[in-house]
Amino acid sequence: MGGDRRAINERFRASHREQVNLWKTQNHLRQRIIAIHVYSDGSMRCALCRTGVFEHLTIDHVDGGGTRHRQSDGRANGSIGSLLRSRGFPPGYRVLCQNCNFLAWITSITPSVNYMARAMTKHRLKLKTGALDAYADPLKCSVCDVTDVRVLTLDHLHGGGREELRQLSVKGGVSFYRELRRRAYPSGFQVLCFNHNSGKRVPIPTEEFLRETIDRWSARNSGEPSRTDDRRRTMARENENTNILNVMMVNEDTSTALRGKRVSFTGKLGMTRDEMVKFIAAHGGTFDEAPRRGTTFLVTNRDWNKGSTITPTKSRKLIAAEENGVKILSEKELIDFVSAYQAREAAENARKAATGT
Repeated sequence: MGGDRRAINERFRASHREQVNLWKTQNHLRQRIIAIHVYSDGSMRCALCRTGVFEHLTIDHVDGGGTRHRQSDGRANGSIGSLLRSRGFPPGYRVLCQNCNFLAWITSITPSVNYMARAMTKHRLKLKTGALDAYADPLKCSVCDVTDVRVLTLDHLHGGGREELRQLSVKGGVSFYRELRRRAYPSGFQVLCFNHNSGKRVPIPTEEFLRETIDRWSARNSGEPSRTDDRRRTMARENENTNILNVMMVNEDTSTALRGKRVSFTGKLGMTRDEMVKFIAAHGGTFDEAPRRGTTFLVTNRDWNKGSTITPTKSRKLIAAEENGVKILSEKELIDFVSAYQAREAAENARKAATGT
């Protein structure tokens, strides 16, 4: 069974690679938001300069050793947010912007007493300043007013920086500055600070996505319903002027309305997951975790389930339902289906009672 499930997942990932990559991006973004929220004590700001631009923020190891830490955990390229969350957010971390993070690291390094080492440091700074001067006049970030050479860097205007470094067989830094000088500083570069250079690669959450992620995390840790759950209930009560929760109370009796039918659901509904599973079972149906061949209905809400708050897209279950010919119903349509069955059943029982048959 487990092998079959893995094979199904592999086929889905292969045929929906773009969708899967989006889900991974969303998950990494959620872990990043939660980690920054926790380690900034809810301020979502740099501990030193107090900037609150999300894409500029990062997690800093207070005592250093961040790279070694990730490598020792086998997550050199993984999400620091998910790593810290799996450890229960241990102490020893703080939120800094990229600029302050680099400055904190460079000022923590003990200056070398070796003459050659100090000479090489001056040489590297001279090469870097020469390259930056060739692309910025005056010497500052192209986006903001940062002028500290230590946090300024060169950015490829049209992307492709890693590929170019690979083709030139250089690792960046001094060797790249030397290569640019050899080529008489070609066009296609701009000067950016670390904040704006690194921030270009960070997905930017919408205000709704950010607020919802923090709200759910806070509610889960406090044990209280989140504002998102409250909104979901309110939307359910207001859907098409039908009080779905009251309809649920009317339909608490069991029936065979869903006998022989397999039902799955997705999205934000008026009922919780447990309520929906109990509702399906109470009316003779079978709950499917995900739509597959043989599933009768996928219950969703077409108005509320518009997919990601980053980019509009369909959920995995909606895609699977369409591929397997599963009928898609709204929550109200499912309840109306059961109510209609109960009404017919009640009428038939009344007729039998009247005729004595």
